[in-house]
Amino acid sequence: MGDSIKILSDVRLPTFPKLVERLQSLYDKGANFADFADVVSTDSALSMQIIKAANSKHFITDNDVSDLKEAIERLGTGRLMEIVYALRFSHISPSSNISIEEYWSQTLYTAVMARKMAEYLELEKPSRMFTLGLFSNIGNLLTLVLDDEEKNQVMRISKHIKVARHNTDDFLGYSMEIALCDICLLYWGFPKNIRYPISFQLEPQNAPTGFRLEAYVLNAAVYMRLQKYKSQVEIPEEDRETFARSFKKLVMDREIAHSFSASAENEVKAMLSFISV
Repeated sequence: MGDSIKILSDVRLPTFPKLVERLQSLYDKGANFADFADVVSTDSALSMQIIKAANSKHFITDNDVSDLKEAIERLGTGRLMEIVYALRFSHISPSSNISIEEYWSQTLYTAVMARKMAEYLELEKPSRMFTLGLFSNIGNLLTLVLDDEEKNQVMRISKHIKVARHNTDDFLGYSMEIALCDICLLYWGFPKNIRYPISFQLEPQNAPTGFRLEAYVLNAAVYMRLQKYKSQVEIPEEDRETFARSFKKLVMDREIAHSFSASAENEVKAMLSFISV
């Protein structure tokens, strides 16, 4: 598997920012605000963006802050990580003529809805679902960023890895987008507890037991995105049944999910204002 991943150096996959990796490590350890501020302060542009986010209308509860540590305290470490991920990956942009703002609007909406559902379900660390939602659509973006030869190379490696790793020929799902997403996350070094819920976002019933709940939440968030942005597109019967199953498994009425939509949309607008896609 290692040799296969090394081959991807010839493919223009986005690199994973080291600073984000350091911050994620702090978050996983439950570090304090000062530790986060020390790392963020090594990047002056990011520091300014974090302070800008903390002073935005969406987060402000008092006077403006100018101190980085105070800004992080206002946001909280979970929301900080959401913003850092969005900031650091919003620069991925295809050369083709598509609306990158539209793409990130839809992707951020999925991420916010996933987090809001996780909060409703009282899952541990709801911000983790935001991260899963943020990465859930990256395969679609990569189909526009990579050329045909690069996509074919990734698909060949994908088939080799999934057979070697699982001894099955259909593990990664049915679409190129899912395969590209899985390979990119593997290339970045993400563990299976990140990759698997995303890999099974369109077929959560087939996810391994330990990752099935998050796959169902992600599937429900994808449904909400389709309802909001693709309502004119006919959803295949099989997919409609999968979406219905997800809400049933989560014991969540779709009307409850719809009640989150307006606040999610406002949050997406706020995030777009300071990530400047």
